[in-house]
Amino acid sequence: MFNPVTVRPLRGSKLEVQATMARKALVRDLEFPYHIVNRSNNREFFEIELETLWQIFLENLKTLNKDYRCKIHSFVLMSNHYHLLISAPDGNIDRAMQYLQRETARTANAKTGRQNHFFGTRYRWSVIRTENYYWNAMKYVLRNPVRSGLVENVEDYPFSSLNRENEIWNFPIPFCDHSMNRTYLEWLNDPFQNESEHLIRKALRRKEFQLPRTKQGRKPVLDAAPYKK
Repeated sequence: MFNPVTVRPLRGSKLEVQATMARKALVRDLEFPYHIVNRSNNREFFEIELETLWQIFLENLKTLNKDYRCKIHSFVLMSNHYHLLISAPDGNIDRAMQYLQRETARTANAKTGRQNHFFGTRYRWSVIRTENYYWNAMKYVLRNPVRSGLVENVEDYPFSSLNRENEIWNFPIPFCDHSMNRTYLEWLNDPFQNESEHLIRKALRRKEFQLPRTKQGRKPVLDAAPYKK
């Protein structure tokens, strides 16, 4: 069975829903990963050099891994947003993300002397419960710089968890599920087929990753992933 993290024995349900008045209910899943995305204020470029912001994020992700016991699956920083695949076996995704958002904004604003909102809105999230969905979401995240025309190959983008072995960036986090072998990189660099990219973008906007059905009422099929857990 698909299980991207090691889960401790649980006393109660694996799933807890925390309702809030102005936001969609937060699904606290102790077993399956989340896709997280957030953008800069007004969707403008971050008011800080990406090299500096990258290091701020890495230090805070390190804290999420060490103090909040989160598993970091992939992370990509773009000029005005970021993508994160993360698991929270302790059911503390809300507290972990509050820390990441708060400390990243605080440190970045301190370095630039700004007092405005650093992020435009609260982060958006989607729980991913099947293995094929997981790998396609991973591919979607890591291909973000390619889609934007910044690089030709996923491994060439400097602000990506794929580059954790690059000594320049000094990755302090044990990332999960990344491999630099040729088969994996070829699959990541192969463009999505059959409009999969568009469907994944829609699916990631839902609380639970679900592909929208076709006009005929059928569920679309995503690209076949090269790995199985």
